[in-house]
Amino acid sequence: MRVYIGLFTLLSISCIAVIPLGCSQRHSNNQGGNINDIKSNQIQEQPTAELPSPAKVLPPCKETTCIDLDPKDTGCAQDARTLTIKEFQSIEIELRYSIKCQASWARSTAPISSVIYTEDTQGQKYGLYTITRDGYQQHYSSMGPGRKLKACFQVPDQELQCTELIQ
Repeated sequence: MRVYIGLFTLLSISCIAVIPLGCSQRHSNNQGGNINDIKSNQIQEQPTAELPSPAKVLPPCKETTCIDLDPKDTGCAQDARTLTIKEFQSIEIELRYSIKCQASWARSTAPISSVIYTEDTQGQKYGLYTITRDGYQQHYSSMGPGRKLKACFQVPDQELQCTELIQ
């Protein structure tokens, strides 16, 4: 009996490896009779669990749990909109906001070595990011909680520039 089970296992494994080539399995019931042929193109598909649609998926973070997280990596950037924008000497700074994540971040065209971030009404800074040479023209900070923030940038040796504070 052990030899038979071992041989069946070996045949099953070798059939799995060549099922796309039309391998068929022969198996029998415990009484040794009723041999059935099952060909690979006759195997029925197993039901699969339905994946939730993207609209039903909860955000990976919300408001304070988004602090210092990347808006693109978390998916928060997908529904983002610009709440306010400021231009200073051809440099733009935007306050971006995700309704789904209830979090905001700064996006800017500031040059290399500039710092961008968001700041709340108490002066708390979120998502401090120093722009590096990476080939991109726009850069963004990590997130801060909610939308009652302002977006800021500072070019080295120049005055700090911020959008209006959103209330």
